[in-house]
Amino acid sequence: MTYQQKQAIRKEEIFREEVRKELQKPEEKKSNKFISFFNTGFGLWFLTSVVVALFTFLYGEYDHSKKEIKERTTKINHLDLEIESRISEFWVRLEPLTVKDSSHALKPEVKPDTIRYLWDEFKNPALGVLKSGSIYEEYKERSTISLMIELASLLEEEYHVDFSSDKKLTNKDQEVRDLIRRIKKAATFIAGNGIYYESKNPSVHYIWDNFSDKIIIGRWADMFPYTDCELC
Repeated sequence: MTYQQKQAIRKEEIFREEVRKELQKPEEKKSNKFISFFNTGFGLWFLTSVVVALFTFLYGEYDHSKKEIKERTTKINHLDLEIESRISEFWVRLEPLTVKDSSHALKPEVKPDTIRYLWDEFKNPALGVLKSGSIYEEYKERSTISLMIELASLLEEEYHVDFSSDKKLTNKDQEVRDLIRRIKKAATFIAGNGIYYESKNPSVHYIWDNFSDKIIIGRWADMFPYTDCELC
């Protein structure tokens, strides 16, 4: 290979290298500009502001969600306690009015209307004759039906229940759905004249059968003395 040919090849290689470098420069310039921007005071301020704002937003959402969950759990517990206390109040007042034998009939001196008073009191203490009141101040003007409906709604939120969904359910999901349905059925039973649906003068046995079958669920059978009554 002659000297002239070698020089020509060398010049060609130098030209190719220069072209390659020129092609890389725009990308390098963009990268350098980007880095240079965040090295400036404004760039650092902008980056810090975005990071702080994003962190503040995410923490706020987390904190809000945590508070909502805590408030919902507290409300569910209060509703359970209020409903159970009203069931208990009904039976604690009714039991002393019955004969202490297997019949559990009302004592001769007790008028059948007395049961109606107890039933009305159970449905809504604020409108009842006895004015027994409520455990929680915020529920004193509320009917038992409204408390049950609110409880069912909160449980749907708590466990993310979607009755319109057709996805396969776990045993736990099915248990929660059955629980919510039972609460709604209890509210419907009470609203539909309840223990007076079939008779104007229901027996105590009949009343208990309806309470235990259509109203009382496991979560309302733990803390109050009606669970120890003779009939129960």
